[in-house]
Amino acid sequence: MSGTGHPTAATLPPDGRDPGGTRRAPALTLLATGLGLFMVFLDATIVNVALPAIQSDFDVGESGVQWVVAAYSLTMGMFMMTSASLSDSYGRRRAFVLGIALFSVASLVCGIAPSLAVLNIARGLQGIGAAVVNVASLALVGAAYPEPAAKARAVGLWTGIAAIGIAVGPTVGGFLTEQFSWRAVFIVNPVVGLLTVVLTYAFVSESASSTRHSFDIVGQLMFIVGVGAVTFALVEAPQYGFGSPLIVGSLVLSVAVLVVFVRFELRSSDPMMDVRVFGDIAYTGAILTMLASLFAAYGSLLVITQYFQNVRDFSPERAGLLMLSFSLPAMVFAPIAGRLAGRFGGRRPALGGLALVTLGSVTLAVSAGRNVALTCAGLFLLGCGVGLSVSPATAMAMATISPERSGMASGILSAQRAIGSTAGFAVMGSLLALVVGTQLPEKLEPVIPDSSDRDAVVQDVVDAANPSAVPGTVGPKSDPIDRDEAIAAADDVFVDGIRIAESSGALVAFGVLVFGWFAFPRTRSEESAEELGVAAALERSPDEPAVRRVVESARGAGVPITPYRFIAGLPGPSEVAAAMGVDAERFVETLVFEADGAYVLAVIGGSRALDEASLASAAGSESVRSPDPERVREVTGFEIGGVPPFGLAGEVTVFVEQTLLQQPSLWAPAGTPRDVFEVEPEVLVHLSNATAVALHAGTAPN
Repeated sequence: MSGTGHPTAATLPPDGRDPGGTRRAPALTLLATGLGLFMVFLDATIVNVALPAIQSDFDVGESGVQWVVAAYSLTMGMFMMTSASLSDSYGRRRAFVLGIALFSVASLVCGIAPSLAVLNIARGLQGIGAAVVNVASLALVGAAYPEPAAKARAVGLWTGIAAIGIAVGPTVGGFLTEQFSWRAVFIVNPVVGLLTVVLTYAFVSESASSTRHSFDIVGQLMFIVGVGAVTFALVEAPQYGFGSPLIVGSLVLSVAVLVVFVRFELRSSDPMMDVRVFGDIAYTGAILTMLASLFAAYGSLLVITQYFQNVRDFSPERAGLLMLSFSLPAMVFAPIAGRLAGRFGGRRPALGGLALVTLGSVTLAVSAGRNVALTCAGLFLLGCGVGLSVSPATAMAMATISPERSGMASGILSAQRAIGSTAGFAVMGSLLALVVGTQLPEKLEPVIPDSSDRDAVVQDVVDAANPSAVPGTVGPKSDPIDRDEAIAAADDVFVDGIRIAESSGALVAFGVLVFGWFAFPRTRSEESAEELGVAAALERSPDEPAVRRVVESARGAGVPITPYRFIAGLPGPSEVAAAMGVDAERFVETLVFEADGAYVLAVIGGSRALDEASLASAAGSESVRSPDPERVREVTGFEIGGVPPFGLAGEVTVFVEQTLLQQPSLWAPAGTPRDVFEVEPEVLVHLSNATAVALHAGTAPN
């Protein structure tokens, strides 16, 4: 494989650099992808405040409007891994643009929907587009910031952008609904989508996995069915009854399909979702942190919005403004948490965030039916907790998976975010409906003695998720009821339902907090030893001339690198590799030879021997010979043992052992025998304009 020519999407480096040109500015990549991300996360919560208006327009019950919210999050979660596979294989920028296009068209359909059925279908299509945007944007940001600390900060900003979208959604939705119509919350999206596409083509480089992965259609279908069945059961349980055959059957189907899915993926040579990563307890803790935080946040946004509008009788605009109590701290703390994770590790901000989510949910449970200021305090604590926890958890989890599968990594993370938010909507909304449905008949008995009339009123309140949905009269057999007394009883039960729903959020967050206390690494070096330079084996290189020349040469090609030096007592690559716990082959050797008056450089695995005959054949020569150290320094500008594969003083042709391209990353000399830098294999090929051939002794050529 040659390092020249313009690559296809499947052969682009996994870090977002297009070998046909210089790498685009990372900040502009973050800007372009962040705008699309903001739009799709804004739509996750912008509808909440508009639900009563949608409910009134279409004259439907609670189950119907729950699907306006759940259809979006559900399809987002169901199609995350499909989006990840397509993004990895066919290009992340291409996938991002297609996702924006689908999302924008579906938004327009939502805005003009003539019925609730059309609205829910269009919301589902929005969710599919959002899944693609979500996965591709995180993969593109990760590719644009290859240096670990910078990546942690960038992921923090990325998460902050998502948090801003989630946070301001209720406020923006309330304003648009009050001033115009609930339809306005959707119609603005195509304009933002068009701007996003323009910025993406202008500033974002294409990237894809260096290895073509199979689509795994069977795994995709099982994941979709498993996630879809459990969500259907949770959303529809209050309508059909938790013990109904349909709900029980859906739950059994979901469990069965997901068990088969796990077994299938474990046996796959190229799985859609590498479920083995869940064997890493820290990774599992990070995933659960995101799930628990978003479970509590999204569920609270649903039930507290209904509380403000349906119990407190606040206008959509006022309810949206009160939700700023959640929005503002979430916006402020998400980027701060990313910087904290980059400097100190993710443990402390993630655990602190979970503690605040727990405390915020408890405060919301206690405040229901009491002082609105206390409810806002609960929202504030919840917003702080979500802002602090999600970004570090994302960074910790992304560090666990190899760069070439960053699309898959992004898909797993995004799927958990979507599943967590969907579960929050479904479980907390269903608990609210269940409490109202079971307690309200007893509360109304003194007011409505006739059981059939009482049941009809209860059904109206449950369907509308609104204590005020009490008719002035009930059937012809009954006397007019005391409507104010009935509404007061319904208010009390509704408040009880909110307390139980919020308690579920507190229990989930607290359970994950306990798990994370034992699961998360306790030091920064433990958290991501290899990716962060392995504090026990490497330290940042000093600013020496030889090292500086390598760094500046890479930067001139648009690739930032970070050089590290072997710590005293670890004199060579083999010792460093052993201390890091990685294959010594990833610490490559660069060997200079003379071939018929020309000079060639061989890049081989550190644990392997060079086949000089293969190198001579690749160079078009009968044989090669080793020049003396002085001649090597003269030709390359560097001393033996520290020769980098690029930035050389003279004309040197570079050959890379082809099997090294299968490694997730390589450590190459950075100008001296004790300095190295980490780089993805295809990026190294690009920087050195190399040709990949069989060079290892015993390696069969392609």
